[in-house]
Amino acid sequence: MPRASRQAAQLRRPAGAPATTPSPCWAELARRLERPTRHTITEPGRLARELAAVRAQGYALTYEEMTAGSCSAAAPVVVAGRPVAALGIVLSARRARELPRLVEPLRAAAAGIAGAYER
Repeated sequence: MPRASRQAAQLRRPAGAPATTPSPCWAELARRLERPTRHTITEPGRLARELAAVRAQGYALTYEEMTAGSCSAAAPVVVAGRPVAALGIVLSARRARELPRLVEPLRAAAAGIAGAYER
């Protein structure tokens, strides 16, 4: 494929991807994604919608998407309006219902780290 065609393909929003999905993500969403567990989201449109929701709510939750038997929550460390790191916690899937109550303490800790980073 000629270079110009490859670049154009990389700039095309995948089917189902929200218009708010940043264009640099489109190329990643369009490639074949690994599926380490049966819960891993690999459909480009569904993944784009999930990423848009994560950006909107300011944290991410996973339920056995990376490792069978594990669930996690993560919050970005945002400095000067840009994410520079993330803080996360992983629990056994048996404790998955505890995950939502850990989001606010996790976000507070990430904000504390961001504050220390800015000093």
